[in-house]
Amino acid sequence: MAWYELSYSKVLIGAAFGFTAHITAWITSLCVLSCLLSVSGETYVKIQPFTIPTTVEEGQKIQVACGLIEKGSSLSTEFVWLKDGKPLTSTGNLRIFSPSSDISLLVLDNVVVQNSGNYTCAARNRDGDGSYTARLTVRGPPRWQVEPTDIQSRIGENKRLVCKSWGYPEPHIEWKKQIVCFGR
Repeated sequence: MAWYELSYSKVLIGAAFGFTAHITAWITSLCVLSCLLSVSGETYVKIQPFTIPTTVEEGQKIQVACGLIEKGSSLSTEFVWLKDGKPLTSTGNLRIFSPSSDISLLVLDNVVVQNSGNYTCAARNRDGDGSYTARLTVRGPPRWQVEPTDIQSRIGENKRLVCKSWGYPEPHIEWKKQIVCFGR
């Protein structure tokens, strides 16, 4: 195990200074603690799993609490919220609060379809890090992101029509052509 190697190297250092008898027990117990906290791969920053309501309509307010189950021996913990892997900051309809070192709150006022995504709460301190992710799906009516416009074309000429829409469930776009003949 890794802690035996670490313990052995520290005992040799202690022996060089004549502290072998007293320092060996202290280093071994320190090393076992170190092994439990980090070498074993376990993290001692664990986040309480949170849920986001499954049916969220545009205009509603969402509040998500991210709390720690375990935080190790560290007194301070840094929280970061991410949406689809990108860090969030308090802007627009989104606010982030960390009232204590054990909890962080994400508040979304007046949600819209564009707020849909994977929200991750990540926490880190000197004892480790942890994260938890939940999905937010906002239902809303279809809206144009890029609205199509009328165009004119000559026979044989290529034209490109572009449109994009938002909404959930995802809107179905159907193209239709209207042929208008002039002069007959």
